[in-house]
Amino acid sequence: MMRICVISSFGTLSGDNVLKDYAVVQEVAVEIEVRWSELLTVPMFSLLAIEMDGAAVAKLKSPPQEGRAILGDFNFGHPLLQPMFNQDQIAEEDRCRRPR
Repeated sequence: MMRICVISSFGTLSGDNVLKDYAVVQEVAVEIEVRWSELLTVPMFSLLAIEMDGAAVAKLKSPPQEGRAILGDFNFGHPLLQPMFNQDQIAEEDRCRRPR
């Protein structure tokens, strides 16, 4: 088994953005696990894990059988998997909900 972890850092974006509170990913990590498949007699990717800013996003796990990869271990609390809201729309909805 060979395990590789790659981490890359990014700078921030500048310029006009459509959303006022635009967040930029600062760091991405990819973990790759390579194993030897006795069944297929070839090396194979058995795990691919993705992290953004130190938080897990999801994993792709694969047993030696072809076509059996499973995408799972989703971190539904990660900002990448959250709905995107326009801050102006949220402020307008909050203003409309306030009692008069």
